Amino acid sequence: LDGHVCPCLQLSNSFGGAEVEHWQIRGSGPHAVWPLNGTDPNQALAALEIDATRAYNLTKEAVIVWTIQQTALGLPRGMRMNAVCPAAVSTGILDDFKTAFGPQVSAAIERAGRPSTPDEVADLALFLASDESRWIKGGEYKIDGGIGSFRVAASMGLIDL
Repeated sequence: LDGHVCPCLQLSNSFGGAEVEHWQIRGSGPHAVWPLNGTDPNQALAALEIDATRAYNLTKEAVIVWTIQQTALGLPRGMRMNAVCPAAVSTGILDDFKTAFGPQVSAAIERAGRPSTPDEVADLALFLASDESRWIKGGEYKIDGGIGSFRVAASMGLIDL
């Protein structure tokens, strides 16, 4: 998808609103998302035939990059920011998530033993907002019950899925 475009919501620095920014994808992974001006994201996404799964992943990557950017900008003012990245949370949209991502989501949840709960995700967010985490800045924190580790271990040939 090198060179492709993805829309994401970016909070304004004034804390008074939000605006849609356009991001260009270069390579893969969160480091690959860069701002792109002057392109209609709806037309670009339609032309690229990006499915719901890829669109979800791209917007998540854009939020991670935005977190890194805002951390760098906020540090001189004593601000810090971190990204909480949950997977398979037991909420009203879990079934939609399973439908969009396919049977591998159900298999991953089964390997983890269960989906996470909203309270578990909130606990992480509350910790990251607390004074106890004051030296934690600009990080991406996955809360997925090990689901991501299963995928990485399998890609390294350490386990069979």
